[in-house]
Amino acid sequence: HGRQLVGKHKMINKVCTAREDYPTSSNTKNDIKSFLDIRSVEYGADSTKSELLDIVTKLNPYSELDW
Repeated sequence: HGRQLVGKHKMINKVCTAREDYPTSSNTKNDIKSFLDIRSVEYGADSTKSELLDIVTKLNPYSELDW
């Protein structure tokens, strides 16, 4: 990425994550799994795309902000 900017990035298990890095419903299930794997976030092997997105939403401090 480059520099971490306070208020612009969140550390998830030692991985600097910017707002635009978070997957959305337009990403594939494998994209979402990759996002979680890189950040060592656990999920069930049989998790659906919707369940994976729920995990991402809980990690995302920007999810409820209206940009």
